[in-house]
Amino acid sequence: MDDDSRVAANTTHREALYAAFDADAPLDERIDRALEISCDRLDVPNGYVSKLADGIQRITHSVGPHPGIEPGASCPLDLTYCKRTLEYEAPVAINHAAESEDTNPAAYEQFGLETYLGCPIFVEGEVYGTICFVEEEPRAERFVESDLMFIELLCRLVGTALERRNHERVVAERNRELARERDRLRTIADNSFDMLFRIDPDGTLTYLSSAVERVLGYAPADLEGQHIETILVDDGTHQIDALLEDISAGRGVEGKWFELRDVHGEAVTVETNAMPVVEDGELVAIQGVARDVTERAARQAELRVKNRAMDGADIGITISKMTDDGTRIEYTNAGFERLTGYDRATIADAGWSILAGEGSSERKGERVTAAANAGESLTEELVSYRRDGTPFWHRLRLTPITDDAGRVTHIAGFHEDVTESKREAVLFGVLNRVLRHNLRNQMTV
Repeated sequence: MDDDSRVAANTTHREALYAAFDADAPLDERIDRALEISCDRLDVPNGYVSKLADGIQRITHSVGPHPGIEPGASCPLDLTYCKRTLEYEAPVAINHAAESEDTNPAAYEQFGLETYLGCPIFVEGEVYGTICFVEEEPRAERFVESDLMFIELLCRLVGTALERRNHERVVAERNRELARERDRLRTIADNSFDMLFRIDPDGTLTYLSSAVERVLGYAPADLEGQHIETILVDDGTHQIDALLEDISAGRGVEGKWFELRDVHGEAVTVETNAMPVVEDGELVAIQGVARDVTERAARQAELRVKNRAMDGADIGITISKMTDDGTRIEYTNAGFERLTGYDRATIADAGWSILAGEGSSERKGERVTAAANAGESLTEELVSYRRDGTPFWHRLRLTPITDDAGRVTHIAGFHEDVTESKREAVLFGVLNRVLRHNLRNQMTV
């Protein structure tokens, strides 16, 4: 073959190689087709691709009639012609193995192949294996530089295709892992007691977990794509506007209460934690979790009413917590402060003893302390002293407060100033004695 014919043939086969790897066929089929084109280009009957692992060469693809060269066949690297190719990390051409210095004697003795052309395959910078073309007879026309360049091109194309397949496998496995993780998170979300949500910056609901059906009575699909105002109470728009403003400013929202309206039009109070979702410096969504706190909100509203009632009561009210060291006053109403002159902090630090004074009964004080520490009911009248030192008759009623298990956790104290009653009783006693004395004198007369 003259040089012009060789160049034309080389161009044709090179274009055929590119076309083979550009095809949509599976990679194994594309490699087999590339080996067939190369065998025709190099005028060699047998070609194969091998992969190296742990000192073993294993054939993965092959074309040609040689019975020992077929996919799955393997051989120790030391017994292969490819040993020289891998040592040089470059193409090796042997036209007559019996006379070539590049022949591996052990391989020649094992296989007796006279013609060999091999080149290493690199995948991601590491040796993957080789591509080889062999024949049992010596080659009549020696391999030339264009043949070496052709097989180098083939190896690059195969290496690139293998890299792409590895990358696709990695991506596919990552996608499967992401899908598994997404399914796991969706399962967690669907089984969560709380309602998970995602909102676009304009207020459109884009995702709701299945808990929304338990909380509001809507299926997630009924609300996704709707604006948040669909489920807001009439006066809740300004709350959402404030939420969106905080999120847009990059601030998260924690423990914020909102009132939503369920499918029956009833108000539902939810406690919300939300964070911005930012991509490339731009707010793309708001995601968070909302918990139904309607019962808690009702209890707190009820507690506020009771607190206002207690704070506005004329009598003094205290609540003490039971501890291992006795009781500690945790609450005093305004009536107690008016009665004694002591604020909550002062009485909490000092305890009941601060009310005792010169005229107080030590025995009664001990009885009050013992009842309080034991969590027992008690009514006692005793002399106590206000902050300014003024004595007064103090009627104290202690009432235990229990938890759901029946354990006494607190003691409620009700405090009244009964000084006037005591004074009237004393005056009545004095008058009664005077009348009885006068009556006895008159009877004597």
